[in-house]
Amino acid sequence: MGRDALFNLLRNRGLLIRKTKQFHITTDSKHSFRKSPNLLENLDIQHAEQAFVSDITYIKTDQDMPI
Repeated sequence: MGRDALFNLLRNRGLLIRKTKQFHITTDSKHSFRKSPNLLENLDIQHAEQAFVSDITYIKTDQDMPI
């Protein structure tokens, strides 16, 4: 009996254990750092390219100047 046939047999008889979906937390919204105000919160967006957002990433180097 192959793998797929075995899994089908176990599934049909209710013997297959379901994997729990792992949830990874990627954002800590309760940090103590300064939070910037949401400047777009009350802005009425009417068309594409009316507002742009961005972010920066600092990469530590051997020099004092980040890239």
